[in-house]
Amino acid sequence: MQQVMEAKVEARNLLILLKRGETPDSIRRLIGDANSDRLQVRMCFDALVFHRRPPQEKAKFEKQVAELLQKGHTQKAIRCWLPVSNNFIRAVSKKCRATTGLRRRGRRFSPEEKEKILAAVRSGARAVDLMRDFHISRDCALQLRHAIGDREDRRQRHSWDTEAVRRALLSGMQIGEIERTQKIQHSVLWKFRHRLGDHEDRRRRKRCILSDAQRAAILDDIRAGLSQRAIARKHHLHASRVRVLQVEIGMPPRYHRRCATCDVEKIRAGFESGKSDSEIAQELGFTRGAIQHRRKQERQQVN
Repeated sequence: MQQVMEAKVEARNLLILLKRGETPDSIRRLIGDANSDRLQVRMCFDALVFHRRPPQEKAKFEKQVAELLQKGHTQKAIRCWLPVSNNFIRAVSKKCRATTGLRRRGRRFSPEEKEKILAAVRSGARAVDLMRDFHISRDCALQLRHAIGDREDRRQRHSWDTEAVRRALLSGMQIGEIERTQKIQHSVLWKFRHRLGDHEDRRRRKRCILSDAQRAAILDDIRAGLSQRAIARKHHLHASRVRVLQVEIGMPPRYHRRCATCDVEKIRAGFESGKSDSEIAQELGFTRGAIQHRRKQERQQVN
């Protein structure tokens, strides 16, 4: 409060410059807006001298103030931008039926404007579209929707098939598979499961028992050189199950394999033929890192 009073006193003291031939614009430039104190002094000075401006300038400022108010800017912001008084902004606000206080609050709508907004609401327009087209708030859009009896919670609208997800959950399909096939986020699926009353922690489910045909198909894919991830996706399993089967048949995961003694000669032949590490790894079924490690060992032995 003391800061405002000091700004008013300083603004009154600057009025003497008008008698010495200075113009309001030149005094405003002299005051400046380097900090909040100088800005407060300039706004107080504008309020004191605005009534002295000619009618042509007032008409120009009236048009600018009306445009800024209709865009949703606050009165305080307009006072910082334009050399006008509070009373002038309030008068323009009542005249153009624009906002009178906080941003997008207290907007006065004419009957024609209200009918246009209600027509857009009845056509199913989104709140963001109404905010952009009519410069209103989200709360105002919701109030108008409620006024015509539309109380639907649009946040519950889904881009995925609710019945398909429900059937997949009841059939026992894996969570990850449902997310991929139905294109649904993990958090959304988790909330949907809880709404259905499914609170089971599926991480603690007992592993399913594989039939002989399934086991044979998985072993064939392992011997064919498919990755754990590809096999897990193909047979709807966790990668750890595939890893266990690899160990059972004496084939550790590919990233744990080492170059066997029987393959050393083949690897050396690949080195001598000038093939790249990637080509040798793909041909013999090893990782590129294992071939690079073997090449490093060969160089150390030579040195």
